[in-house]
Amino acid sequence: MAIGNFQGRARTSLSNPKAKGECDNCGFWYPLRALKSQDEWAGRVLIDTGSLVCARCYSTPQEQFRTIILPGDPQPVPNPRVSQDAASAAIGGSNDRVSSTGVVTDTSTVASGT
Repeated sequence: MAIGNFQGRARTSLSNPKAKGECDNCGFWYPLRALKSQDEWAGRVLIDTGSLVCARCYSTPQEQFRTIILPGDPQPVPNPRVSQDAASAAIGGSNDRVSSTGVVTDTSTVASGT
């Protein structure tokens, strides 16, 4: 009882024998030199998964498994300066409101009408 064809896509020559190997993905037999090693991304480098696959089953490594390398933060400006208008507004911290009649400091008196 035959199990199957072990020749697959590999040809056998009596005068010049070559090694054969089985594709780990589809199971067909190929010349061993025709099988490629399957790679995958693992962080920043490609690693060998240990599988030998034929050209039909070979898949390019997925970029989604590759680590994204972000650039460094920019260097801060030494001894920064701000304009005097921005500095006085930040220091004062008042809630003054400007209306057409002038500056109103307390908004509760405007709302009550007094």
